[in-house]
Amino acid sequence: MSVIKRFNTALFDIGIPSLEDSAVFYTSPVAIRFEIGGDEDIYISRLFNKTKINPLYVNEALNRALTILDDLPKDNWIIKIDFYNKKDKNKIIKVFNLGKPDASVTNAYELDGDPFEYYELYWELDNLTSFKEKLLKEIILSDIGGNLDLSSSVYLMNTEHNILFHLYDDRGLDVAAHETNTIDHLYHKYNHWILDYDRDEIDEVFNEKDS
Repeated sequence: MSVIKRFNTALFDIGIPSLEDSAVFYTSPVAIRFEIGGDEDIYISRLFNKTKINPLYVNEALNRALTILDDLPKDNWIIKIDFYNKKDKNKIIKVFNLGKPDASVTNAYELDGDPFEYYELYWELDNLTSFKEKLLKEIILSDIGGNLDLSSSVYLMNTEHNILFHLYDDRGLDVAAHETNTIDHLYHKYNHWILDYDRDEIDEVFNEKDS
């Protein structure tokens, strides 16, 4: 089975019909949405009215994202990265040292009558150890002054347990699964990081499992 088919099979098993329509959390029957940004200000002021990214904010977001990812299975992952600028392909490969992708897709679409393309890259990996911290940090920085446009564009799929990890930007991440018991430990262990806006919906799913 091809890497793309394995990814899509796991996605279907989780209950997500498409990654194009809406956020992972809102399309998956079993999912948790975590707030990772923390309480620090995103930017700090400097002299002459200049600002810089607050490293405390970034570090807290990175710590939360890494902690959750490290509490998921270690092996059998597929990474899918979407992007719109064709020149970004080599930059992505070089920055994360991912090597040649196992599969790639070019998609054509129209916007206001004008033709455009967007691209998908897939890598099948035994584990995420060598680059996970750098990847997550670049996603976090994407909307607040980073060098790569990775916001809402990177999907990590564990194909053995059918778990999707989606850090969408510096504010939060979604973890979706086929069954509640696969990620139930995240719900209990990191309950204090769950996004309050969606907490009632998440509680309903996981409390139903516990009842």
